[in-house]
Amino acid sequence: MDKWLKRHGMSVDAKDLAEAGSSKNPEMGQASVARKKKRMYDESYVQYGFTYSIGNHDEQLPLCLLCNETLAAESMKPTKLEKYLLASYQASYRIAKAKKPYTIGEELVLPTAIQITETIHGKKYADELRKIPLSNDTVAKRISDISSD
Repeated sequence: MDKWLKRHGMSVDAKDLAEAGSSKNPEMGQASVARKKKRMYDESYVQYGFTYSIGNHDEQLPLCLLCNETLAAESMKPTKLEKYLLASYQASYRIAKAKKPYTIGEELVLPTAIQITETIHGKKYADELRKIPLSNDTVAKRISDISSD
């Protein structure tokens, strides 16, 4: 009778989950065990400059076409892919506007931004900045794209 009572403040342990998934209680097992949703690659992600590579356990990871950087699986959302692309274009635009050499992006701007972010917000946010492509060739391509508009 105790297994049918709802008790507040009690945690569910592995034994309870195993019992819930047994053939005795199929309804309870489905409700208590949540599945993690995996985001799959879509062909439209190429417009953001990303394709995919195969990671551990056959999971698809976003791969930047310009800098060959593999991002985390959580980054497989179009809004996150678009943010990386936008950040790269914004930095390239500022470099061109200041009439500085293209290498300044990866030699000065990005390391400084990473260091400042790590000091203020922590390593987690600094790691996000490391994913922004600012190599010499990438900046040159971005400036060329901007000037053609």
